[in-house]
Amino acid sequence: MRYSRVSFGTLTVNAFEMINGVPEEEIRSRYRVGPGGDMEIGVNGLVVEMGDHTIVVDPGCAGFLPAALQASYGLRMEASPTEMVRRAGYEPDAITDVLFTHLHFDHGSGAFRRVRGGIEKAFSNARYVVHKPHLEYARKPITMEEGSFFERMLRYAGELTFLEDWKADGVTFFESSGHTRHMISLVFRKAGESVAFPSDLMPMELFADLSAYSGYDIHPARIHKERKKFLALLEQDTAVVLCHEPPGS
Repeated sequence: MRYSRVSFGTLTVNAFEMINGVPEEEIRSRYRVGPGGDMEIGVNGLVVEMGDHTIVVDPGCAGFLPAALQASYGLRMEASPTEMVRRAGYEPDAITDVLFTHLHFDHGSGAFRRVRGGIEKAFSNARYVVHKPHLEYARKPITMEEGSFFERMLRYAGELTFLEDWKADGVTFFESSGHTRHMISLVFRKAGESVAFPSDLMPMELFADLSAYSGYDIHPARIHKERKKFLALLEQDTAVVLCHEPPGS
């Protein structure tokens, strides 16, 4: 197994909306927080080679998101998601699968690119793998999450592959609904090596503290229990890739 964390850019959020349940002084001691509470967080994904599969997990943001949305979240991208995957040592055309842990715009709209005449898949040869119950929820979410999803872009993906029908040796899925309904966290294991991608179940290192939760979670009480169960699944030497850990942390 070969894997790489890939930085697909950064967002700027309010630290005390992003992180709740932890004293302010601890947040400020762990992360760089501006005078007004602003904090830059990462938009990190994962590329994993396992046998015949070369998998991209959560390829960040599309460069053509509405300008108002980009501005409101302070989206910064050094290069396109495909270019960042290439810089990590993987040719975009060799990607076999793109897995979406959930369909929030910052976790997978980067799987698409704008071309003359429309929008197309950025990873042209890949299967696009979606958890069906989550897709159904994203089409009719609760009010708190309206406008957060990029599910309409999936029309440009061609035939989707549902997670329920997708299999790869050594890949374990963990479903949770505390952050958004039917989100998937992932563990990849092969030959005694393992890497986990908890997605927004544990978006930053500080969230290993089980009292922490995010203002973006739809069910904070539930996510505490789910995170504890997920962490119990991990073997001692498992590497963990955190989707929103700030650059340089």
